[in-house]
Amino acid sequence: MPRKILISIFIVIFADMLGLAFITPFMSLFADKYHATGVWLGIIYAALSFSRLFSLPFFGKLSDRFGKKRFICLGLFLYVILALAYLITDYLPLSVAVPYIAGIRFARGITSAMIVPIARAYIGESSPKGKEGHYMGIFNVAFFTGTGMGPIISGFVYDLSGWETIFYTMSGLWAFAFLVALLFVPASKSIGQNVKKATAS
Repeated sequence: MPRKILISIFIVIFADMLGLAFITPFMSLFADKYHATGVWLGIIYAALSFSRLFSLPFFGKLSDRFGKKRFICLGLFLYVILALAYLITDYLPLSVAVPYIAGIRFARGITSAMIVPIARAYIGESSPKGKEGHYMGIFNVAFFTGTGMGPIISGFVYDLSGWETIFYTMSGLWAFAFLVALLFVPASKSIGQNVKKATAS
C-alpha cells in the first residue's frame, strides 16, 4: 500500500475516533443540564450501540457493492452536521431536549457504521498479501490513540471554553478527516486491483 494512502487512512481514523471520544466523558454532565433522569441517561448511552446493530450489516453489504470510500466520506460529512446539531439543544424545551440528545446519539450510531468497520475492511482488502496483520496493527494504533487522546483534549477544551467549543472542535476534526478522505483516499476497488497486480508480479 502506498505510504501516502496509509497516512491518509491513519489520519481519517485518528480524527474520527478523537472526535467520537470528545463528548463521551461529558455526556452525563451535558444531559444533566436538561434534567435527564437515570433512565434517559441510559437510553442516551445505549442509543448509539442499538442503532449500530442493524446499520453494520446493512452498510457493510452496500460498501461491498458500491465502494467503501463513498460511505467513509458520507459518514464523516454527517458527523460534522451531527456535532453541530448538539448546539440546538439549548433552544429546545426541556421536555424535548433529552429525547433530542438521544436522537443525535442514535443517528451517530448509524453514521459510525459507515466509517470504522468499513475502513477496517478497506485496510484488509488493500493490504499486500502477507502483510495484513502489519497494516491492521497500524489501523489499531490510529484507533486507540484517537480514543485515548479524545477525553484528555476535550477536558482541556471544556475547562477553557465550555460546551460550545467542544462541539465546534468535534465538527472541525471531522471536517478535516472528511477532506483528507475525499482528496487522498482512492476508491477501494482501484487499490485492490493495484495490490493484486503488485503481488502477481
